[in-house]
Amino acid sequence: WDPLYLTVHPGIPMLEGNCVVRSLGYLGTYTAELRALIDLSEDSEPPNVLTSILNPKDEVEGNYGVNSIRTELQPINQSQFEVIGSLECALEKIQGPPGTGKSTTIFHIIDARILPELREASFRTRHVEQAGPMDVRRVLVTCSRNVAVESIAQKLAGLSKQETMLVIGREERVGDTARSHLLEARLERYPDRALQDARMRYERADERWERANGDKAKEAAAMPEKIETYEALRIEEKRVSKVILGQQTQVFLCTIASSSRLIGFWRNFFCE
Repeated sequence: WDPLYLTVHPGIPMLEGNCVVRSLGYLGTYTAELRALIDLSEDSEPPNVLTSILNPKDEVEGNYGVNSIRTELQPINQSQFEVIGSLECALEKIQGPPGTGKSTTIFHIIDARILPELREASFRTRHVEQAGPMDVRRVLVTCSRNVAVESIAQKLAGLSKQETMLVIGREERVGDTARSHLLEARLERYPDRALQDARMRYERADERWERANGDKAKEAAAMPEKIETYEALRIEEKRVSKVILGQQTQVFLCTIASSSRLIGFWRNFFCE
């Protein structure tokens, strides 16, 4: 067939000028992944897991803890037990057909091998709440579908007594448990007086605007207060969101398609 000529913006380093690309998937996804791999290859000291992605044939040591598997929280079979205990490399592949307990395995890997400190409520007081955004150890769990996101969210919700999980996604697409851990839901129940006061002032201003009931003069009179209180609420929400993302959350959960939203959140709050 005739070639399709495209111009990619922003340009991909190392591929200036014309080049031939044969892609079996979405071209936009391909170029984004290619750009990411090139960026990773230019990192002088990438983390072990990224080194493994760039060189999947090399066995790079992972950073796993060794702790008891709490089967009383989620029962497991012998195959799952062996998989959880045998993790060694930074890049590991675990394969299982639907219904074989992959989400349960993910739960125990996080609980026993990656973030065992979540078992201790005192850990968060000592180490996490005073930490900066780069000081907290985190886990990113991605799934192909929101059904899997909900299944994992149900298990991870009981991992800690603290608010340690954040789900990234669209409210209308995720399940009930996942929905309760969206950023919007976390903000709604966050115990911060300044945020609560700002939300209350905006709601009162919005009610006054609603009571104008189409009266243009009354709506115009109420609008400045509505705009002012809304902007103040947004400032408080951004401040608290930065705390939620940077200090409190240690497990991020989303579909692969929503991972770009997570990156957008992080850049918005922590990158210049």
